Amino acid sequence: MHFEELTKVFSSERYMNGEVLFRQGDKDGDGFIVLEGSVELTKEHNGVLQSGLYIYKGGIFGVYKTIFEQDERNFTATVKEPSTIIKIPEAVLKNKLASTDPFILFCIRSWSELNTKIIQNNETQHQNKN
Repeated sequence: MHFEELTKVFSSERYMNGEVLFRQGDKDGDGFIVLEGSVELTKEHNGVLQSGLYIYKGGIFGVYKTIFEQDERNFTATVKEPSTIIKIPEAVLKNKLASTDPFILFCIRSWSELNTKIIQNNETQHQNKN
């Protein structure tokens, strides 16, 4: 499904600056696509708020929890300016995943695990230097 088709299938909503779409630790798994505006993803780690990852027009976020079968969300998503955003319900994502070739899902999930290990390794090396 192409970006333009998504706008025909799913409704969009208007959000104002400062609205929180979901919080780190939430259990829901809806996905989102930015049509206009921007959203910041932040993460609290060891009591420190890590920020700076922005999602702009055409960007998708919030699907990680559902795709990778996580128990809770890893980030907080906050609207940073008046924005129009498509919300894709978790049930729709799960239905799409259920019809996906198991080998493709395995590859995607394996890549994510490898990426996480690389990030953790880099963080450990950085900490050891300090």
